[in-house]
This record gives sequence, C-alpha cells and structure tokens, in this order.
Amino acid sequence: MAKSANNSQTTSRIILVIAGILVLSALGYFATRYFSERSENEDKALTIDRLETEIQDLESSFETLKADQQMALSDKDKTIEENETRIKELLDQVSRYKRQKSSDLGTIRNLEARLEDTQGKLAAYRQEIEELKALNADLTTQVENLTEQELRLRAENADLSQQQQQTTQELQQTKQIASALKTKDFTFYNVKKGKEKQETEFRRLGMTDLKVCFTLIENLVAPKGEKDVYLVVENPDGTINANFTDEQSGRFMYEGQEKIFSSSTKIAFTGISQQVCVPFAPAPENAKWEKGVYYVSAFADGNLIGQSTFRVK
Repeated sequence: MAKSANNSQTTSRIILVIAGILVLSALGYFATRYFSERSENEDKALTIDRLETEIQDLESSFETLKADQQMALSDKDKTIEENETRIKELLDQVSRYKRQKSSDLGTIRNLEARLEDTQGKLAAYRQEIEELKALNADLTTQVENLTEQELRLRAENADLSQQQQQTTQELQQTKQIASALKTKDFTFYNVKKGKEKQETEFRRLGMTDLKVCFTLIENLVAPKGEKDVYLVVENPDGTINANFTDEQSGRFMYEGQEKIFSSSTKIAFTGISQQVCVPFAPAPENAKWEKGVYYVSAFADGNLIGQSTFRVK
C-alpha cells in the first residue's frame, strides 16, 4: 500500500511538470507572436504614413505642375512620365498591403483611391499637353508659312517699288521731254535805222543790228507762265558774240554749267503756238560782223529749244 501511494504521487508530479512546461511553451509562443505582430504593425504604420506623405507630395507636385506657365511643354511631359512611374510603384505597394488584410485596410483603400485619382488627372493633363503640342506645331507651321509669305511679299514689293521708281523716272523723263519747248521757222532781220530787212545771207558792210524771230510750237504739257528765252549767237570762229557793254548779254545755266547768252527776252507762255523775236546789237567795239556762217541757238527752261544759221558775206 505504501509503495502504491508513492507511485501515484510520483506520477502526479510528472504530469504537473509536463503541464507546466506546456503552459510556459504556450505563453512563450503567444508572447513571441504578440510582440512580432506588434512590431510588424508598427512597421506597417510607419510605411503607410510614408506612403501618405509621398501621395501628398505627388498631389502637390501635380498642382504646381499645372500652375507653372513658364515650364516648357517637353519638361512638363517628362515630369508627368516620372510621376506616373512613381504612382505605379506606390500602387504596387498598396496592393501588397491589401493582400495582407491589414487592420488599416480603410486607410490603404483611401490611399489607393487618391493614387488612382492622381493617375487619372495626370493622364488627362498629358492629353492636354499633347493637344497643346499639336496646336503649337500648327502655330509654328502657320508662323513659318506667314514668314515665308511675308518675305515673298517683301521681295515682290521691292520689285514693284523698283518698277514704280523706274516707271516714275521714265514718266518724269518723258514728261520733261514732252514739256520742253520747241521752235520752228527761224527768220533773221538786219535792223538798220529802225528798218528791218529779212535775209538768210547778209552783206557784211550793210550789217548792223540783228533780230531773230521763231515760232514756239504749241505745247499743252509745258508749264504756263512767264519764261526767259535766251539767244546765243556763235561767231564763225566759235566764240559767243556778246554785248556786255550795253548789258544785253549775260549768263544762264545749261546742263549744270554756266553759259553766256548774247541777248534775252521774257515771254508769257500760254501753251499755244506763238511768235517770239529777240533783238541783238553787237558791242560798239565789235560792231563789224565777220564773214562766215553764224550759228544761232535758243534756250528756255534750261533746254535747247531750237537752232538755225545765217550767213554774212
């Protein structure tokens, strides 16, 4: 009996030891799992906070990107691409957390929705950027076409301007030629003691003063009004027969040079045909006319308007 009681006590002690070991093992397991899950949840919380911070940065970056009017479209396109890549990476992380059935599932779904919303906004803005690029390309083409057209028009205008100048010059030259007075029918008179005798050849001994007459041809283009008509009598030796003593002679401008005239008169030009006579008396010291052919030229408005000759024999 005593021996049986001892065996029973021994068995009870063994069972208690085993039970204690099992309890301690269970406590150790649950304690380890508790602290492990607590540490894992703390890491997840830190990661979710970091995700939320990155998502906020992405959202802020997108708003700044849209507001920046100075950034080139190519730079915006590059920034959008970088943000889209980062959003895909963050969505992958969020998807992994969802599969883990985290206790922060509501927060994770909210972050996922925000990422998808930002992703959609980026896609829409990328489309807007592409449309702006296409518009800019069209505008660039239009500007190039307009620039080319402007250059062509300038060249055409330059040609037209040159043609206009040439036409104007030709018109002025034509008008100048057309407006130049012309003469015809020269007649020569020997004036002696108030009597006039028309001749084409004069006797040297009977030659005294000279009167030259001619007809101004009708010219409706030439300016009307008072005009100076200059008469140049050229001696047979080529010199000008002038009378500065009696102040009949003087100087006038012809083709940019000063020229001596023998005598002059003023006329009132009306545009129609009219007779003009210019008297000339040689200087007392040159009263005798030399033998030979004398050339007579008439000038008006800076133009040579007629020529003729007479002879002294």
